[in-house]
Amino acid sequence: MDKSAFQPAALLQSFCGGLKLDEEKANRFFKSLFPDYVQSVEGIYFEHSPARGNPDYTHDYTAFDVFIECITPNGESGHIAIEVKYAESMTEPLAQLRPRYDELSRQSGLYKDADAKELRQHPVQQLWREHMLSRALVQNGRYDNGRFIVIYPMQNYLCDRAVKSYQKYLISNEPSESGFKTLTLEDCIAAYREIGDLDMVDALYGRYLDFERVEDVIFS
Repeated sequence: MDKSAFQPAALLQSFCGGLKLDEEKANRFFKSLFPDYVQSVEGIYFEHSPARGNPDYTHDYTAFDVFIECITPNGESGHIAIEVKYAESMTEPLAQLRPRYDELSRQSGLYKDADAKELRQHPVQQLWREHMLSRALVQNGRYDNGRFIVIYPMQNYLCDRAVKSYQKYLISNEPSESGFKTLTLEDCIAAYREIGDLDMVDALYGRYLDFERVEDVIFS
């Protein structure tokens, strides 16, 4: 079995690659996922950070797996910064903490306790850093609005546990206020079904969610 097929980069190419080449389909797909937030898609970028190394942001090289520029229903500029997980345990090596993280955590207005040590540890440190970068892009005037989205398969209970733990530190669970939202891979496949792309539905499900095929290999 080709393990590379189950890495986040391959997953991104599978479910988002074609959208970059088809503006009309991208509009329908992202409007289906975010009907309250997306009016039109203006650009799709992979492994993207609009501010690598910039001290006005996170002063590091944090990048989003996929980054969408959009116009919101009320005509404002927005972004959707996406982190994709598949089989990760959320215990990958931690980034070295920087003084800038503490400053952003307090300035962001996102957290009940911006100095909570738990934000700086497993399993939520990466979410904390990326969410702050998304918020900094708004606070520094690059966009009027921004949302940080984590996508993972429903059966990855470690990711589910991590995002729920992270949400406990946010001032609000409303995406319009916190700029944070989670989606499952199943939600993304459902959006493809809603826009009528059944070939993509079958391809994504067969490659990433048909675990009976894996069980057949293991137990046959």
